[in-house]
Amino acid sequence: MDIFERLHGEHEEVMAVLDALWQRPDDEAVLALRRRLTAHLAAEEWILYQPMRKDEGTSAAIELALAAHREARGRLSDLFMTHFVTRDERHWSEALAGLRTLLERHTHEEEEQIFPLARRVLAIDDSELLTRRYDEMLREEAA
Repeated sequence: MDIFERLHGEHEEVMAVLDALWQRPDDEAVLALRRRLTAHLAAEEWILYQPMRKDEGTSAAIELALAAHREARGRLSDLFMTHFVTRDERHWSEALAGLRTLLERHTHEEEEQIFPLARRVLAIDDSELLTRRYDEMLREEAA
């Protein structure tokens, strides 16, 4: 499996977790989402975004993607605080919907724009190597 297939699969998994939270917003699911999404964002930035920032043809797209990641972290933090601290059901629904909408838009843009750029810019001779590096980053972030 190459890095792009792996990332696409993770995007789908995160969306499934968000959808499940609509049905049952339990503590473990919220904690799992926070761990998984935080690790995913950090590893993706390190493996794909950092090398792409150096290329003039991709730096603007990467800056927009990084801005979306920052916004996702903020919305995730808001969701987490709403679930564990304020317990405001109306705000919970708004926070969950906002995070899902942002991630849906961002993953679409990423898969349609960033991934094709990455395939061109990053001399990917061994996409399995990138996948292994990505998995290592996920493990480090989760620890």
